[in-house]
Amino acid sequence: MKHYSIRFVALLATLFLLVPMASAQFAGTGSGTQSDPYRIFNADQLTQMRNFLNQEGVYFKLQNDINLTDWLADNYPGQGWQPVGSSSEPFKGVLDGNNKTISGFSINRSTADNVGLFGYISGATIKNLTINGNVTGHNFVGAFVGGGPQDVSSTLTGLTHIGSTTGQERVGGIAGACAGNLSNLTVEGNVTGTYDVGGAIGRAGDVGSISGVTVIGNVNNNTSNVCTGGVAGYSNLNISNATYSGNVTGGSWVGGIIGFTSESITLSNITATGSVKGTATDFVGGICGRCLNLLTISNGTSRCDVTGKLYTGGIVGGSESGAVTLTSCYAEGDITGTTSVGGICGQIKNPGSSSISGCNYWGNITGTSQLGGVVGAISTDYTSPDFNATTTAGYEKSSFDASYTACFYNTPNPIFRVNNNYKCYVYRSCIATNIDDWVKSTCTIYYYADGYYHGVYPYVVYNNLRSLSYSQNVNIQNCSAVGNINGSSTYIGGIVGQDINGTGAYYTVADSKTVYYYEGQGINENTTSLTLKKYSYTYTTTNITDSYFSGNLTGTNYIGGIAGTKQGGQINKCYASASINGGQYIGGIAGALSK
Repeated sequence: MKHYSIRFVALLATLFLLVPMASAQFAGTGSGTQSDPYRIFNADQLTQMRNFLNQEGVYFKLQNDINLTDWLADNYPGQGWQPVGSSSEPFKGVLDGNNKTISGFSINRSTADNVGLFGYISGATIKNLTINGNVTGHNFVGAFVGGGPQDVSSTLTGLTHIGSTTGQERVGGIAGACAGNLSNLTVEGNVTGTYDVGGAIGRAGDVGSISGVTVIGNVNNNTSNVCTGGVAGYSNLNISNATYSGNVTGGSWVGGIIGFTSESITLSNITATGSVKGTATDFVGGICGRCLNLLTISNGTSRCDVTGKLYTGGIVGGSESGAVTLTSCYAEGDITGTTSVGGICGQIKNPGSSSISGCNYWGNITGTSQLGGVVGAISTDYTSPDFNATTTAGYEKSSFDASYTACFYNTPNPIFRVNNNYKCYVYRSCIATNIDDWVKSTCTIYYYADGYYHGVYPYVVYNNLRSLSYSQNVNIQNCSAVGNINGSSTYIGGIVGQDINGTGAYYTVADSKTVYYYEGQGINENTTSLTLKKYSYTYTTTNITDSYFSGNLTGTNYIGGIAGTKQGGQINKCYASASINGGQYIGGIAGALSK
């Protein structure tokens, strides 16, 4: 009996120890569920959120305002708040701030990454909370969130930060890097970093959206690095109902709302007020610095002086390889740059089907060349070679280059080249990079049998094929520019500075013939249809309709009240009231027309 009673006592002692360990994860009331969240009354309970990392479905709710001044001095003197969560153990729960304020908040960890109230989140929700205090970290720095994955949706809503945010890469007043539903965010304070720096979000991810954002303060990137914006430095998320007020300073890819986007996005009902300045080389805009894909902006307003170098615009600095649709946008302020400078858009390159409608600019433009009251320059790159051949013999090669030879050499010593993994066809194509035409010629294929080379099978070679054609156009309509445009060189226009587009050659080739291929020990044949799809170097057509310019134009050559120079397209129902000063090729409507 004595032996069993000892075991029983030991068991009771073990259970007694286990109960406090489980409950010590949160020293307070609540069970952590949505209907009964853990209730946070003080700083000790706030920091206990770190006991629930990597756990989904855990709920916390503030019950009153919390002042952290004395608590941080006692627990983390000098460094301030220790962020909750890391990239290996993110916070995945829910914090409802209950419209309360955390004051006396500070973080001073300049060598630490993932710095904020939460260091790293994944699929978390943080809502209805105000933080008052300054935050300093290294990379991935924000008052509420340091970092988070770009492809996992979190929710940040109803958040306000009053104070400064400082770091290096991915720095934002709300979050350094985050994706998901980012709404009703307010920042009052300066944000400073070196790369991906935004007034609210340093880098906004690939899933979700941004809406209802107000940022008041300066955003500074005092290096030559890229991606600086009044709301987001780098954003692939749609943004609506956003307002920025302050001065944005960066290297390249600088914008009053976003510095850079690489995906198709829409910006609607947005306003930037103050100044936007790029100190390095290119892409500075009152709303967006640089875009690489489809960019749609509606009801966008920039009341900013914009200063840059290459590709500087009142709304968009420059777009590349994607359509731009700008509707009901207004830019007001002086714009200063070097080349490709416009009141609405500095450059539109490879525009697809672009439209600028109901957009107006008011101010003065100063630069070197390619200056326009609406668009500085419109251009199209040559397309890369492309070829597509399809046969019914069971083999398809999607692309060829000049080094590709099919299964046979035909000179000087023809031999079979056999690939054991697929059938080899008697077909050869060479595509050169310097392409202005195509050539069709007939050759002889040799096959080897009985110790001899036999030349019996003719085949066709296509050389110098231009790439797939595509139709591109830019329509500028119901637009205006009022002010002076002062250039020190060429291509100055009241609406468009330089439009260097036209229509190149166009070919379509289709041929049906017998294709011979080697398989096993002999030559086989199969009739097939070989189609060379459309290829060309078709240029963009730009049409300017129902638009006007009023002001003074100054430059050297190619100066026009509507267009400095224009290749192809139309100028229809346009009006210019201008004093034009320059050298050669000067016109009230266009300096020069071609094609």
